[in-house]
Amino acid sequence: MTSSASVYITALRYHIVPLRLSLANLQNLTFGSILPTLLPIYDIQVQRRPELKNFTANGIDVVPGLFFGRNIAVHGLGGILSFRTQIGLGHGSLLPPPAN
Repeated sequence: MTSSASVYITALRYHIVPLRLSLANLQNLTFGSILPTLLPIYDIQVQRRPELKNFTANGIDVVPGLFFGRNIAVHGLGGILSFRTQIGLGHGSLLPPPAN
């Protein structure tokens, strides 16, 4: 590990949306929808690219539908969301991640 456990936990919270969104739910999002994360000061902007039939989360490709269960939906990402790509919309801001 190159960082403390708290840094990894913070990054993990930034990658989790506290919503159960199916592929159909993702397809119904309006262009540029803002979703909250488990890291309260950071949001994710989801964009649908109909011509390519895919989605991005803060510019990172989304692989939808890895798992869909009764209480959870899991979608993959083609990379790691960076705190530097935070758009500062919704309830987010351009603050650095918390130290905890």
